[in-house]
Amino acid sequence: MALEINQRKLSGRSIGISLIGLIFIGAAGYLLYLTFQPRESSESQAPAYDYTIVQQVSNKISYMDNSFYGHSPAIVNNAYVANLTDVIDTTIHYGYSGSEDTDLTYTYNAKIQVRGTYAMKGDGEKLSNVWQKEYTIVSPVTKTVTGKKLAVDKTIQIPYAEYKAMIDQYKTTLAVPINGEAVLTFTLNVSGKVNGTRFSDKKVSTVTVPLDVQIYKLTVKYDKNTTKQVLDNRTIAEKDLIERNMTIIISVIGVIGLALVIYGFRKKIFKSPYRRELERIYRYYDGIIIKTSKQPDLSNKNVVQVQSFDDMVNLEEELKTPIVSSTTSDEATKFMIIKSDVVYVYLLGEPPVDPKD
Repeated sequence: MALEINQRKLSGRSIGISLIGLIFIGAAGYLLYLTFQPRESSESQAPAYDYTIVQQVSNKISYMDNSFYGHSPAIVNNAYVANLTDVIDTTIHYGYSGSEDTDLTYTYNAKIQVRGTYAMKGDGEKLSNVWQKEYTIVSPVTKTVTGKKLAVDKTIQIPYAEYKAMIDQYKTTLAVPINGEAVLTFTLNVSGKVNGTRFSDKKVSTVTVPLDVQIYKLTVKYDKNTTKQVLDNRTIAEKDLIERNMTIIISVIGVIGLALVIYGFRKKIFKSPYRRELERIYRYYDGIIIKTSKQPDLSNKNVVQVQSFDDMVNLEEELKTPIVSSTTSDEATKFMIIKSDVVYVYLLGEPPVDPKD
C-alpha cells in the first residue's frame, strides 16, 4: 500500500497548490472588477465643469425697388429672385453657458469668399475652384469676460448684387461657364481655464449663396446646440495611471494563478505513458505486489530479464512467490521475483543514467 500513501500525499499537495492558484485567479478577477467600477467623486476632487453652446443663424433678404414684392420677399418664401436681390443681412447669435463662474476669452471674425467653380470631367464631377476673392468683413475681435455666460450677436451684410455682378463680369469677359457663389464664414473660439485645466471650443457657421442662378436658396450650416464637459487633467491622469498599474498587477496575479493550477494538476493532466502503465499495474495487481522503500541486494544472484509484466504475473502464479517492486527513478520502476539464487526482473520505464557513462 506504499504507493497509495504516496499518491495521497501527491494528490493532497496538488489539490492544495491548485486551490491557491484558483484563489489567485479569483483575486485577479475581483481586482479587475473593482478597477473598472465608476468611482464616486471625493470631497477633495474638483467637480466637472459643464458648458452648453447654443447658436442661431437667421437671414433677411432685401430686394431692390420693384412692383412685385416691395423691399423684401414674403416671409413664407424660402427661394429668392437673384435679379431683385440687393443685400442679405445675416444675424448670428452665439450663447455660452457654463456651470460655474470662470474667466472666458473669446475671439471671433467673419470672412466672405466669392468664388467661381467648375465641375471637371474625369474627376468624378468634383467641383474645382477656378477663381476666388476673399473679403474680411469682421476683423478678429478678442474679449474676456468673467462669469457663467457670454453672448455674441452679430449682423453681417452680404452685398449680393455686387458679388453677382462680379461673377457675371468674369464669365462675360473670359467666356467661361463657371458657377458662382458667395460663402460667409463666421468663426468664434472660446477658451478658459477651470480647476487648472485649460479648454477651448471652436464653432464655425457658414452661409452659402449661389450667384449664377435666377432663383436661389441659402445653404446654412452651424451647430445649433452643443454640450460638453471639462474634467480635471490631474484626475484623468491619476485614474489612467491607477488603471495601467492595476492592469499589470492583475495580469501578473492571473498568470501566477493559472500557472499554479496547471502545476497542481500536471500529474493528472499530463500523464506520461510510464505513469499510466504503472498506475494500471498497481490498480489491477496490487494484491500480489510488495512495495519496498529500498533497493533489494541482488549481488551473487542470477538475474533473468523478463520482457513484460504479464510474464511476471505468469511466473508469480507458477512459483507462488510475490512480486517485489522498487522505484529506481522518477520514470522507472523495477519489478522482481526472487527465488533462491535466481531473480526475475522486469523494468518499467527508462533505466537511470549511470554517471560514469
